[in-house]
Amino acid sequence: MSKLRFLAAVPIALALSLALPTPALAHSEIIASSPTEGAVLTELPARFSVTANQDLLDVTGDAEGFALQIIGPNGEHYESDMLEVEGPTLSTPAIVGAPGPYTLAYQVVSADGHPVSGEIHFVWEPPASTPSEAPVPLPAPTATGPAATAPSETPDASPTESAEPVPGPDAAFPSWPIALLAALAAVAVIVTSIIALRRKPPGGDAAGA
Repeated sequence: MSKLRFLAAVPIALALSLALPTPALAHSEIIASSPTEGAVLTELPARFSVTANQDLLDVTGDAEGFALQIIGPNGEHYESDMLEVEGPTLSTPAIVGAPGPYTLAYQVVSADGHPVSGEIHFVWEPPASTPSEAPVPLPAPTATGPAATAPSETPDASPTESAEPVPGPDAAFPSWPIALLAALAAVAVIVTSIIALRRKPPGGDAAGA
């Protein structure tokens, strides 16, 4: 009886062993990535990558069946065809555009030959531009013609104290004393004439005759 039971249990154990998955036959899982989920990047790594818990299956050696897509804020794609499979890691050059939210979509070929895909979300937030990087303003256009002549840089005309007049030759000798003397001389002549006439005796000319 015991021998018959043993023979009956062998097929059952074999069937169970085939039904249960082994680690070698299980699908690969992504256990690490660059960037990580929800990361805010202020500077880019050299490459974007995903890493599985076991070596990926790259049969052809040219990453056939693998993909890494970099999708920007407005749906733009920045991925390249330069995929590299190295053991459990799939990577591509890190290329982005404008700041904002990005999605890193991946597809890898698991060790058992099954594809595994997913998405990693991150934000590209580069540092703000420094003042030296600000655009330099262009000089204003120069007008031509007489109206465009720039005023000469001369001091503003401001009222100054009037200079005292320099006395001329006449100013040193006022004319009114001379006029007064002339008037006095004329008066003296008139007075002298009157006195002389009064002293002349009447009929003097006849007596002399």
